[in-house]
Order: sequence, then C-alpha cells, then structure tokens
Amino acid sequence: QNNNKTTPKQQHGQKLQQIDGLHSPWSTLLIKWLVCQDDFEGDHRFEIGVSGASMSSTARRLASHFDEVGTPVMIGGNNLAHTILGVDWNSQLGTVRWLILDPHYIGAEDLTTIHGRGWCNWKDETFWNKFATYNLLFPARPDVF
Repeated sequence: QNNNKTTPKQQHGQKLQQIDGLHSPWSTLLIKWLVCQDDFEGDHRFEIGVSGASMSSTARRLASHFDEVGTPVMIGGNNLAHTILGVDWNSQLGTVRWLILDPHYIGAEDLTTIHGRGWCNWKDETFWNKFATYNLLFPARPDVF
C-alpha cells in the first residue's frame, strides 16, 4: 500500500485552493464535478448559484436531464447535500416536486423508516431554503456500461 498516493479529492482540493474566493459550501460539489470530468468521459454539467427561491426554475432542466441522461443529480447548498432522483413537474399548474434522497442515512433498509422519516421522499418547494444558494451537478452517463 502506497501511503504517499493522493486521493482525487486531495488532488482537486489542492487545485481549488488556488481559486480566489473559494467558499466551502460549494467546493465539495465542485470537487465531485472535477472527479467526474477526470474519471468519466462525458459532459458533466455544473450549475452554480441557484437560489432556493428559484428552485422551481430547475424543473424543465431536471426533467430533460432525467429523460435524456437518467443519472441522479447531486445538489449542495445551505450546508446540506442531497441527491435528486426525479422531478414531478406540472407545467400547466406550475407545481414541482423533487424526489430527494438524503445520502446521510445510515441504518437498516427499512422502507417504512426511510420514507416515514423523509430520508427518501417527494419534497415540494418548501423543502428548499429560499434564502440559500444551491449548486447542482448533472453527471453524464458513464460510457463504461
């Protein structure tokens, strides 16, 4: 085992330290984007600075992403990180719900607990802090499969 080997997070973290004004609330998601860019071919999109108040505006992009690419979307902001697995968007009514997976869950694979306590569930716009800023990572589908 080579203890001198740096991890992708360390390698990219060193690069990011050189960026002026880097703020930690979005640096972790940016590191994930850089790792995706380096390790997986494809065009991985990264959106910075979506306000919680305007999260509904992401519905069309998310629906298109899930239809065309199908990969989960990582989102970070407000000192939180989540995974968006789907979007329920009614353009006629202007309503949006997001299927959110909280990646911090540790416990048994008990769907009653997971759904009942909101670890994976549909969330409406009240889920997002309207004063927070969020960053989204839209990974491309890996070519390795």
